[in-house]
Amino acid sequence: MKPHFQREWLTDDRFGFALQMAGRQGLAFGAPGLEPRWTSSAKDAVGTAYAVSSKVWFTVSHGILNEIYCPTIDRPQTRDMQFLITDGETFFHEERRDLIHEFDYIDSDGLAICVHNRDREGRYTLVREMISDPHGPVVLVHVRLEGDEQLLSRLHVYALLSPHLEGGGMGNSARVADVAGKRVVIAWRDAMSLAMSADCGFSRASCGYVGTSDGWQDLKQNFKMDWEFGSALDGNIAIMAEIPMEHTREFTLGIGFGEGHHAALAAVAGSLALPFEGHLARFIEQWHRAATPGNWQDTRATTDGCCRSATMWCWRTKTRLLREPSSLRLQFRGLRQGRRRSGWIPPGVDARHGADGDGADGVRAAGDGAAGTSVPGGHAKPGWRFRAEFLGQW
Repeated sequence: MKPHFQREWLTDDRFGFALQMAGRQGLAFGAPGLEPRWTSSAKDAVGTAYAVSSKVWFTVSHGILNEIYCPTIDRPQTRDMQFLITDGETFFHEERRDLIHEFDYIDSDGLAICVHNRDREGRYTLVREMISDPHGPVVLVHVRLEGDEQLLSRLHVYALLSPHLEGGGMGNSARVADVAGKRVVIAWRDAMSLAMSADCGFSRASCGYVGTSDGWQDLKQNFKMDWEFGSALDGNIAIMAEIPMEHTREFTLGIGFGEGHHAALAAVAGSLALPFEGHLARFIEQWHRAATPGNWQDTRATTDGCCRSATMWCWRTKTRLLREPSSLRLQFRGLRQGRRRSGWIPPGVDARHGADGDGADGVRAAGDGAAGTSVPGGHAKPGWRFRAEFLGQW
């Protein structure tokens, strides 16, 4: 049996804005939740925008959104986000485990990702397109539900997000809020905040502790959302929000980040204020400026077996590398205000930072790099091996 709680009014203005908590069930039970774990390391794709102004990266596997990194690639802020689908009476589907996944890129030159998640009985398909805001710390997921209209009219779709802010599963807190007439969910840990919202709004939302009061546990029992906890504090938490599918079969969900609630809310609200199609067009247009794997110059077939020149693209640093026999040329692209700089980096020079602090952070010319890899400087023999090791590392 599910625990039932007295509904109460909760208000909190200590974050600088009113959090209207009417009609919710207070603090979730079951703190602090199960021991946190990271999701699968078998990834299908990594996504990010071309512009360095978008300081967010994300991974995809098993048909769902996995870790989101912000504001640098070594700071994960979430575990995963998936959709739960139920008709409220006869079945409950978890997107990751119960649906058949088909993965593809929207454009061959960019990191915009499209996944078709199909019901095993062929009754419906959930199509998600995933990008990051080309100019902000927000991941956008555009969703379209296809299938038999008689079934679609009975379906309930819920977004389930597991925050792991600042790289930790424990010590996270979350709260449901009504901001500017829309229901949103805010999570935080230390100075980092996360806000999840949708362009169509959420009809209901709940915060819970993983394994006890989270949304998955709620729906699994009787295919209905009975819990609407207003907050879950200091634990391993999960947040769930219901999409009002009675009004639409298509929506855009945003997950924004910032140092403080205002920054996260402003980021996601700004992204959702514009149509997803506009974001997608800019996202792809930016990536068309970059060298793609199909345009890499591979001239390794030489008499001495070394690589005379090879152009490589590093998705992490958004930096184009031209390998030469005696040195490395780093061409920084997409810097602030569209500037473009290039220079010769001689052997032995640390090229970890580009112009204005952006660019090839984490790239080393000669010497020991992360995980024991390094850019070979001064000799051409390991040239091709450097390309494989470098791209494999990231």
